[in-house]
Amino acid sequence: MSQPLDLLYASAEDATRTIARRILAQAKAAAKRLLDASDETALHDFRVAIRRLRSTLRAWRGPLKGRIGRKHERMLSALQRATGGGRDAEVALDYLGVHPLKEGAAADDGHRWLVHRLSEQFQASMQDVREPVREAFRRTRRKLRRRLRGKRQRTAPVSFAQALAAAVGRHGEDLRVRLERVATRADEDEAHEARIRGKRLRYLVEPVAKGLPEAAVLVKRCRALQDVLGDLNDASVLAAAIRDWQSEAGPTAREGLDARLAQIDRHGATLFAAFARDWLGDARAALAADVAALVRRLEAAAPNVEIERTFLLRTAPTLPSGAETFEIEQGYLPCERGEERVRRKRGADGVRLIRSTKVGKGLQRLEREEAIDAVTFDALWLQTEGRRVRKRRHVVQENGHTWEVDEFVDRDLWLAEVELDRVDADLELPTWLSTVLEREVTEDTAFSNQRLAR
Repeated sequence: MSQPLDLLYASAEDATRTIARRILAQAKAAAKRLLDASDETALHDFRVAIRRLRSTLRAWRGPLKGRIGRKHERMLSALQRATGGGRDAEVALDYLGVHPLKEGAAADDGHRWLVHRLSEQFQASMQDVREPVREAFRRTRRKLRRRLRGKRQRTAPVSFAQALAAAVGRHGEDLRVRLERVATRADEDEAHEARIRGKRLRYLVEPVAKGLPEAAVLVKRCRALQDVLGDLNDASVLAAAIRDWQSEAGPTAREGLDARLAQIDRHGATLFAAFARDWLGDARAALAADVAALVRRLEAAAPNVEIERTFLLRTAPTLPSGAETFEIEQGYLPCERGEERVRRKRGADGVRLIRSTKVGKGLQRLEREEAIDAVTFDALWLQTEGRRVRKRRHVVQENGHTWEVDEFVDRDLWLAEVELDRVDADLELPTWLSTVLEREVTEDTAFSNQRLAR
């Protein structure tokens, strides 16, 4: 399950576990670098990975229920708080470097004083934090890894494509509502909330962005929103810190700090003007359109839920007249989870070549089928060597159900399958089948075609 589109066809539980494990690995790599004081991006990368992981676990509480709880989210939140002061100082120092003041004694004095104060804050915040944070993360990571492994939950399968479509719709609407509440620069709290919502939507979509153009477009739009609102927030945080510290500075430095506050105010006005141009009023319609386009794409990609019961027969049944017969050859491709197969199906109407992906076991499974051409089939068929099944399928329509009776041509085995529209649907076995019935084997994996392939 390494490719973006593979995630869409997997169950929501399997896909979200995969995504969370990947982010956890990224956080581990960044945590290793925290002890290197010369690594200027380690703190940022670590905090981004933790924030991304928190957002992922929050967004997928449903599929991860029983594995990840609020206490695990609180553990990650504590890691972010522990490094927050250092990161704020780091961002502020970057801002001062990018936005210098005009030369002058007061400006220079104020700049030097502020840089010294921020550097002290950074050192004080990080000096005794790096090793404790690494240790706290190590413990948290060990617990999360254990929770994200283990057996699959026995719940009705929902594809990640279905779950993601619903989640994108919810997050997109939440972001739209938050943006509507931002009208002026004074709406700082609402702008901050909109930034958080945009970040969550971006993190939600990024795992499939490389495989879906609609997702890539939305990620780009969310990143642009995050950039402008992030710059606004950083400027506001720095301005608040300067006001808190002004009384500590000397007269000349305070004059320079006043000049810095004026410069931050001008920069904030420019940023808000850009935000208003790109995100307020009718400009929000573009965001809504991007969200809707991705939701439609995900819904179209979602596999079907197959509800199927399987029965083992003692011998060949006496089939009613009108049964349609097909010759089937199918082979199974190497696959980490679920099953992926190719099938050649010959019948009165010709030959069909089909590629199928199934996830899950027993009564309910996720299934996706697509027709493929002969060149693709031949290339994939070569990969199924040693994992093939040959059977003769007899299809019988009776009492509103389609029965598929498989006669395996390479062994003495008869299986009958019927697809239902509900898990609890009533099913009366036809007489021609009940007279040769051995037992139901829906939950017996020994009789799955994938196990029988050889």
